[in-house]
Amino acid sequence: MLSSSFEQTLWTPVLRHAFPGLVSRRRSDIGKRVERLHHLRNRIAHYEPIYPRRLELDQQDAAFVVSAICAESGAWLEQTSLVTGTLRRRPAI
Repeated sequence: MLSSSFEQTLWTPVLRHAFPGLVSRRRSDIGKRVERLHHLRNRIAHYEPIYPRRLELDQQDAAFVVSAICAESGAWLEQTSLVTGTLRRRPAI
């Protein structure tokens, strides 16, 4: 739904309401990140390995999307997430 084909009909009128925390106000900024997260989700759902991915970037994408939707939820995620510590402790590939 965040593809460019819906730019004028859907996102131009309502992007600021759907993503009030999105500073740039460009659909492509959120769309790229959601697309990468969707790809990650599919890899996980199909039991494909994700260890070669740059998981730090995936975490940043997720935090960005959550914060774009709700700043309070983004702050909560940042305070409670165990992902950063887990990624620091993972063995080198």
